[in-house]
Amino acid sequence: MRSKSRLIRCLGFVALIVSGTAPQAGADELISEGLPPGSYSASSVYDYHVPDLAFDGGGLVFESTWVATDPAGWIEVDLGEMRDLVRTRLTLHMSPEGRATYRVWFASAPMQGDFASATVIETFAGSHVDGEILESVLPEPQSARYVAVETSDSVAWAAWYEVQVFAADTPILRASGTCPGGGPIEVSWSDAAPNGQCALIFALDQGSFLIPAQYPCQGTLLGLGSNQIQLVGTFRSDADGSRTVRGFAGNGACGAFLQVLDLTNCDTSNVTPIE
Repeated sequence: MRSKSRLIRCLGFVALIVSGTAPQAGADELISEGLPPGSYSASSVYDYHVPDLAFDGGGLVFESTWVATDPAGWIEVDLGEMRDLVRTRLTLHMSPEGRATYRVWFASAPMQGDFASATVIETFAGSHVDGEILESVLPEPQSARYVAVETSDSVAWAAWYEVQVFAADTPILRASGTCPGGGPIEVSWSDAAPNGQCALIFALDQGSFLIPAQYPCQGTLLGLGSNQIQLVGTFRSDADGSRTVRGFAGNGACGAFLQVLDLTNCDTSNVTPIE
């Protein structure tokens, strides 16, 4: 079995010991409401039902609903900057109820109905009812500035009570290695506490590891398993809550997993594989 010190050398980092406390962890952040004028657009508008109304948190109220003038249409939000998005939540207005196809698109540039350079995140096809909630939870955060919802093949005019977009309110971790075989590795994270310390943690498997007493952030549940779980090192994030660390990963690290623990607030990042 590979020793802790050998494995850390294999990853190319130096482990440090730190102290910290364990405040409440964060949750997803709703980022699509209350944006500046001009942030919302749509293919068409029926009467006073402008696209802004789908982003106002008004709930199941027709007066607070975006409505198009035909069954095929789109609604789009400009988030103002690239964000790491984790889920969308759509509340459907549909009259009459029945068949329709809805697609959620992410992009780095305005789409305005042209989805050639966009990425489809989710497709909801079939029979639908008024007030139905269509939620898409991404397996990994996706970076985008623009989010659009496209309606097609619908028996009713395109319309939404609510369109909600959520970003991670916890650190986002990415790793880029040269597996199999090992080689240079780059690990980066964003959305951590500005200028705060983060612990980079390694394990051979995913799971549910509870940080024990007398350790920083005791009681925090990690998404890593206990098999060779260990601290790779602690690193200070920059003023934007980001950091990039480069090193070397041996072949034995390929297929293992990493997670970041923000020692300022004990938030945990996603678990990412070394590959």
